[in-house]
Amino acid sequence: MVKRPLLACGLVAPALYGVMNFAGPMRYPGYSSISQTFSELGAIGAPSRSVVFPLTMAYDALCSPSAQVSGTRPAHSGDSASSAR
Repeated sequence: MVKRPLLACGLVAPALYGVMNFAGPMRYPGYSSISQTFSELGAIGAPSRSVVFPLTMAYDALCSPSAQVSGTRPAHSGDSASSAR
């Protein structure tokens, strides 16, 4: 039953990413998604950093557990799955 809440993280994360892509450019005067990268929205000194940075941290926190449940995380040398090979 632990998987259900963790998989919910995987459903919420894309919605949060959409919010970042909408709210970030609104706080950055003159930002162009065609000629500028998304990372510029969260750069130090960017006017949109106060919005984008916390949302990015929340997005990362939601993606990490859902990736572990879905099995997409890379195996480490200490994992039993990688040592069985």
